Amino acid sequence: RPRDDGKPARLQTRRRRRRAELLCQGRSAATAGRIGMTPKDYFNEVAVPTVEEFRSNPRDRRLAYLASVAVFHIVDHVAKARVVSNNSIEKRITLETLDNFRIVRGVCSATKHVYDNDPRGIGFSAGSEVNRPPARWGEAVWGVSRWGAPTGGIDISSAIGRHDLLTSLDICIAAFKRNFPELN
Repeated sequence: RPRDDGKPARLQTRRRRRRAELLCQGRSAATAGRIGMTPKDYFNEVAVPTVEEFRSNPRDRRLAYLASVAVFHIVDHVAKARVVSNNSIEKRITLETLDNFRIVRGVCSATKHVYDNDPRGIGFSAGSEVNRPPARWGEAVWGVSRWGAPTGGIDISSAIGRHDLLTSLDICIAAFKRNFPELN
């Protein structure tokens, strides 16, 4: 039996049912048909596990870059679900994390574009990170290793100073969790 829009009632019912299922999964009505992964799914299945993988091998450049890309793109998933601009999400996180989100954005941008060409960027180029050895006898390097850090890590040297990338990622993850309850 046709409706006003000329589509069969069965098709409309299926669409309504599918939209209701998506809404039950935490997607907004405006985006239920457009996104395949909720911000919570992305956060818990992509971003956090990628950072944890980097944490297990904190001197691995590949994992450092992938973790930065994953954390930076939480912005896209939250913005899409909330139907707001990426800039509003970025501003909120940047204010709370100070230079840490700028570090993550800079590494993410340089990973794709070779160098961070964003005017708000940190002036980082892919490959210019410092692979910091652990502070253990026979491995430590004066002026590079951090005393008390048994695992070493990746330091990002930029126009705004030198930062431990894993610490910056952890600060950003915590800020996203605090500011966006849909990620919890």
